[in-house]
Amino acid sequence: MSRYLKLGEKSNSFYDPQTGFGLSGNEIKEITPAFLRSPRIARFLKGGGLQHAHKEEYNEYMASLKGEVITESPEKSEDELEDMTVAELKNYVTDLKWEEEDVEKAQSIKRKSELIDFIRKTEALYEQE
Repeated sequence: MSRYLKLGEKSNSFYDPQTGFGLSGNEIKEITPAFLRSPRIARFLKGGGLQHAHKEEYNEYMASLKGEVITESPEKSEDELEDMTVAELKNYVTDLKWEEEDVEKAQSIKRKSELIDFIRKTEALYEQE
């Protein structure tokens, strides 16, 4: 069984609140066997929203990250955040270079307005550093 997952052809992003596992874009991530027991992950694998990836694909993806240059800020505007669902917001937070405890706090917030407020306040703190 594959130890790596990627998004299916018609998927833009995925987040499983039970495991904290999320994917967006062309990401390929390593998983543990416990993740495959998650009902949400199992359902998305069966439906094609997620796909297994080979180690070679994972290695190529990781190599591409080493040469990747970020030309724009990963931060979203207020309007962009408002247009996102709670699941998309939580997935967005996992892509930011925040400390683990800040990411976990964001993942625990259930209301969209509270999550957006937390994101803005936390982004401001990281900008001050």
